[in-house]
Amino acid sequence: MADWNAVPRRAQLGIRIAAADAGPLTATLGVAALPGAGQRLAWTGGDLLWLGPTEYLLLGSFAERSEWKGAVSAGVGDRGAVIDLSASRLEFELSGPGCREVLRASTAIDTDPSIFGVGQVASTLVARIPAVIFPVDDRPGYRILVRPSFASYLTDWMTDAIRGVAGLARVTDR
Repeated sequence: MADWNAVPRRAQLGIRIAAADAGPLTATLGVAALPGAGQRLAWTGGDLLWLGPTEYLLLGSFAERSEWKGAVSAGVGDRGAVIDLSASRLEFELSGPGCREVLRASTAIDTDPSIFGVGQVASTLVARIPAVIFPVDDRPGYRILVRPSFASYLTDWMTDAIRGVAGLARVTDR
């Protein structure tokens, strides 16, 4: 059965910069390039998500937020902008057997790993609310980021969806 859990809070930095201007930023992060459209890049401090042509979300250690915010701001310089978005989204994880079926009932994303696999990210609706979602591994496991005001609603939705998928599995197994 699928599991639904809150993830320990991570710092979130919104970055606006054109990929062509990102050389100093990529050097700061220790990555070859910023992720392309719909891509997630794991970096030593966490995750770097592509959200739009010049929009990225950097997820990392909350304890080290001030330190890496300064480094990222220096890397962006006057070529873009960095804003602390740590309070703007909560992060959850949906994982385990049946989680793809739960997502199929909750979003329009095709959860087949050949379509939406590790290394990808999408801004979409999950349970009819705006969310950022990305696969974290092949268990399968997904991270879902939503605004705090939607957290309770999404948790209730996912709990019901997990029960529904588990019930269907029991009926199918008979």
